[in-house]
Amino acid sequence: MCPDASDIPGKRVLLKLDSGPGRMSLDMLASLRLQGVHVIPGVPNTTHVTQETDQNYGLYKSIYRANLEQLSMVRQRRQKTLTVSDLPLLVFGGFDYVTKAVLTNAFERAFSQSRNLSCWKKYGAVPLTRLPLQSTTVRHHLAVNGSPETQEAHCLKEIEVLNHFHCDLLTANGFLGGVLKTWAPRQRKKLPAVTVPKSKERILAIKNAKRAGQMLFATGEQHLNSDEFFQAREHAKRLEDAKKVQEMKEKRLLLQKSEVEARVLLTAKGPLNEETYKNFSVKEIKLLCKWKRCKIDNLSRKKQYFDAYLEAPEPPNPDPWTEDEESALLELMRPDMPLQETHLGVAAKQMAVATANNMGRLDEEIRHKLLQSLAAFDRDQPNAP
Repeated sequence: MCPDASDIPGKRVLLKLDSGPGRMSLDMLASLRLQGVHVIPGVPNTTHVTQETDQNYGLYKSIYRANLEQLSMVRQRRQKTLTVSDLPLLVFGGFDYVTKAVLTNAFERAFSQSRNLSCWKKYGAVPLTRLPLQSTTVRHHLAVNGSPETQEAHCLKEIEVLNHFHCDLLTANGFLGGVLKTWAPRQRKKLPAVTVPKSKERILAIKNAKRAGQMLFATGEQHLNSDEFFQAREHAKRLEDAKKVQEMKEKRLLLQKSEVEARVLLTAKGPLNEETYKNFSVKEIKLLCKWKRCKIDNLSRKKQYFDAYLEAPEPPNPDPWTEDEESALLELMRPDMPLQETHLGVAAKQMAVATANNMGRLDEEIRHKLLQSLAAFDRDQPNAP
């Protein structure tokens, strides 16, 4: 439909989808973004009033089923069956040469230009309006935390006030009015959307969003496959790696601590052997066993710890935790990493490598366009000569 789509101003395509879990696929979103297709999720729980084609399909299904019922009945009278080859007839209507029946064109009726424009207008797409939010079938909440109050929410508040008044009146007259008391729905407390692009706060808000609908509240209706989305997903992945590195760091620091404590103890009291056994307490021998990395989980007596210590060889010096390793750990925990290090950057690199390996399969016009693009990119770089 959009053969010249590209991720440059004037050629981008906006793709509106529902909030299903499959819309969060990294591979799909990266591929679409590189082609200039930006994906935006619909408002949660409003598919029935925000998906334009749903209205088309209602009429389409009704006509299709009517065609199916009509064709089935006339075929049965002639003892004929329906086959897969009858699908075009059921969808696009026409004359059935077997039974002489005439079927309605379901596709033309449901997806005609006038029908499409009518559905788009009803759902606020063309022209772009807020009509869906005024639908009585959309669940509304009372205003919280300074959020704007809609007309529907104002009606809910009036109903709540009347309910409480009459329930209190019943209670005052000896009835159980409290059983009938209810409250208008209130939106759960949410943090305000982070609308500042390319900010750490926005990346963290997206990272905590697990579904496309939550993304809408996190970013204020920003498209899914934005730069921050790929940074947020990479940040979540790196935090898992950082957790493992942190565990390794703590383990090595613990070994270093045990090494220092054991050396200090042995320097003060001398080596632990049969002759010096009585000079060491249980706690001190356990510390030396820990230094030698003995298995002492099932031990309880001093002699058992002593025997385990004697059987274990002296451990090698533990590797110190270096400044470079600490810097690498901090880098893993950084949310605003370069875009080239995200899934989008990897997909772009794979596309570039594939293009470079298949230059011979490109026509002269595309190769010339590619060279022009590379030259323009180099010219726009800050450090370009």
